[in-house]
Amino acid sequence: MTFSLQVGAGRSRVNSSTTTHKGLDLLFADVPENLPVPNISTDVPAWNKLHDSYYECLFAFAKSNLYDHGVLVLAHCASAAVSKSIFDWAHTYDFFVAEDWFGMNDLDLQSPFNPSGVVINSPSLPLSCLI
Repeated sequence: MTFSLQVGAGRSRVNSSTTTHKGLDLLFADVPENLPVPNISTDVPAWNKLHDSYYECLFAFAKSNLYDHGVLVLAHCASAAVSKSIFDWAHTYDFFVAEDWFGMNDLDLQSPFNPSGVVINSPSLPLSCLI
């Protein structure tokens, strides 16, 4: 399978090798969220766009390069659609979810559910609040 991996804003590298390397123990991927960057731009930057082939390329690369007991860690927004895509592609490429964690950043972040709002943490609020 030939796949292209994004290596930076607007840059990609095509991997057309049929040789598998099996040399990695750990892969960490930060899944793009299709959101603009607050105070920077109202448009979604190229590096934060989730392309249709993202998961297929990611899992194909992981399957070709991880040791048999290697780990793929994905950081992604709290979205049922994103979770479903991850589970579906993991199953397609014979991966399984060993652990599923939830973490919260203390910084005010743009809401994945309401792009014009932010998610805030406040000591006076029980969890998080959309504004």
